[in-house]
Amino acid sequence: MLDFYFSYRGVLKRLRSGALGGEMDRFAEHFFTLGYKRASAKIYLSRIAL
Repeated sequence: MLDFYFSYRGVLKRLRSGALGGEMDRFAEHFFTLGYKRASAKIYLSRIAL
């Protein structure tokens, strides 16, 4: 589901390789389900991945 928000492979790799990497797609799907706008979800996902 991260692919819906991010298109660069490097970004996707970074997001999925962190401590919460296994959960990032689930977070992205949850934001999508709740109706978050794409820009907002991208910011939140980036911050979670730190």
